[in-house]
Amino acid sequence: FVVTLIALHRWLGWWGIGALFLNGGCAGWIFLKIGALNDYQAHLAWKNFFLSVFITQRGFLFAFPAGIYLLNLFFDICFKGKNLHQKLIVPVGFLWGILSFFSLHSFLAISLLVGSWALITGRYKKIIPPLIIAVPVALFFILISTDMFQKSSILHFKWGWMADNQNFLKFWWQNTGLWMILPILIGYEVWRGTLIQYRSFFITIMFWFFLYTFVMFAPWAWDNIKMMIWPYLCFCLLLKEASENRIPKKFEAIPGMILLFTGIVSLAWSVGNTQKGYVLYRADDLIDAKHIMDIIPEDAVFATAPISKHPASYWGKAIAVGYAGHMWSHGISAEENELHLKKIMTGDKNWKESARILGITHIYWGPEEIRLYGNHKQPWKSVLPNISKIREIEVYELKNTPE
Repeated sequence: FVVTLIALHRWLGWWGIGALFLNGGCAGWIFLKIGALNDYQAHLAWKNFFLSVFITQRGFLFAFPAGIYLLNLFFDICFKGKNLHQKLIVPVGFLWGILSFFSLHSFLAISLLVGSWALITGRYKKIIPPLIIAVPVALFFILISTDMFQKSSILHFKWGWMADNQNFLKFWWQNTGLWMILPILIGYEVWRGTLIQYRSFFITIMFWFFLYTFVMFAPWAWDNIKMMIWPYLCFCLLLKEASENRIPKKFEAIPGMILLFTGIVSLAWSVGNTQKGYVLYRADDLIDAKHIMDIIPEDAVFATAPISKHPASYWGKAIAVGYAGHMWSHGISAEENELHLKKIMTGDKNWKESARILGITHIYWGPEEIRLYGNHKQPWKSVLPNISKIREIEVYELKNTPE
């Protein structure tokens, strides 16, 4: 955390720190009306990054300080003509490559930014030495994480990112608020004002950010935030330069306070709310599941809702199809198994064959399964014995399944 703060302030000043920890849009302004602290951005796509990325994505604890350092370094090389010291070539290349282990999205986004900077400025030869070190290191970790490139392709198009059927402009206004007009103001400064020297830099970061609003680099569109956050942070360098050039020093904090207000509200709410803790599991759910697991054979294989924190997996039971996000991050292509699981849980006519293919011995039917699949009259409920004595949870045993 401290290293991230230092790296941000060194390159992007207070704008960088605010953009990462206090980002927000229009939602938080309702605080002025009702006077109650809350994370008003929680239901939006452009959530507070500190709460939604920094805390929840442990890989970013390394990726943020390392990535910011690399971007700062390569920015100086590409746009300021500095040279990378011979003694730094190997460590910088290794740091660049190992980033793929901690956050593949960050590695891709930073590499694309650096590559475009090197090409557009013509200083590509200067990044070749660390690149030679980075490529084999990154390739090693990518091969591991993709199971030797067995992972299915996750690139796909989705116009508007998370906008779906919403109006594109309205969606971004709700999510980013006044930040939405900043590219226009900075664009003017880049073309006719005090930031002409940053024109190429502005073009590249805007290009990549816009690209990430319709080219998805993960199965779930929201995860593209892990790509978008890097050009977004780079944009803060232009904000820093523009504010120093255009705003008197004694008034510099005012635009920052206005732009970051909703983020301040969200962060203030989180500080008070942490005393209540974060719910990982409900004790009642675990206790109920434990009573059932005690009578289930150790080699049992469960069909459950494919969620990240299922009570059955907490007690060490094998799950036929786990959380898709975990499987994807480990290079497991599970689309076919997910289809078989859905056939079982929705009562498809071929549910028995799907259960045989997945090697399932028990079907777990609790609150999460009802939420995902609905409490319909699945045919296996009438032909399989429910061995659970807990009212809220049903467990159906496939042993000696009738044909």
